[in-house]
Amino acid sequence: MSNQLSRTLLSAGERRNTSKSRYGRAGPCRASVGPIHPCGLCMQRGSRTPTPDIWQSLKKKMVELRQQVAKETLPTERGIPLSKHIMMEELPAHFRAPSHLPAYDGTTDPAEHIRKFENAILLHRYTDSIKYRVFLTTLTNSTQQWLDQLPAGLVRSFTEFRSLFQHQFASSKKYQKSVISLFGVKQEDNETLKAYVQRFNTTILEVPTAH
Repeated sequence: MSNQLSRTLLSAGERRNTSKSRYGRAGPCRASVGPIHPCGLCMQRGSRTPTPDIWQSLKKKMVELRQQVAKETLPTERGIPLSKHIMMEELPAHFRAPSHLPAYDGTTDPAEHIRKFENAILLHRYTDSIKYRVFLTTLTNSTQQWLDQLPAGLVRSFTEFRSLFQHQFASSKKYQKSVISLFGVKQEDNETLKAYVQRFNTTILEVPTAH
C-alpha cells in the first residue's frame, strides 16, 4: 500500500514538473472551455483570462455604470416635452432646415419671436410635428433651461406649445402703445426735424389705432 502511494505521488510530481517546464510555475487550466476558467488559477498565476469571480465583478460594474448613465440622462429626456406621435413622425426625404432662424433668449416678446419663426419656415410647409421640433432649435439660455424642466409628453401639438411658450415668457411681452403715447413724442433739443419725423412715424406704426 505504501509503495503504491509512493508511486502515485512520484507520478504526480513528474506531471507537475513537466507542467512547470512548459508553462512556468503553473500549467494552463485544462478543465475549462472558452474564455472563462472555472478553476480560478489562471488569473492568479498571471494569465489574462479572468476568473469567474472577477468576471462576475466586471458584469456587476457594467450594470452599475449603465444605471448611473440612465440616471444622468433621465432629466434630459424629461426636459423634452415631445409626445410619442411627434417623435415617431419621420422627417421627409427632402427635409431642409432654414439657415437663418431667429433665436430666442427670453428677453423679447415671445409672440413676436413666433411670428418671425413662422415667417422663416413659411416656404417649407412643415407639418405641425416637424414645425414643433424645428422651433425647439431656436431656444437659448434661460428658455432652454425652462424647456429642460418640462415633462415628456406634455405637449401634443405646436399650437399647445405656442400657448405654453407665450404664457411662460409673458413678462417680456411688448405691449402696444395707445394714441395717447403719441403726445409724448417730442422733438429733442439736438434732434433734426427729419430725425424727429422719422421717430414719430415709427411710433405711429406701434399704435394700431393710429393708422
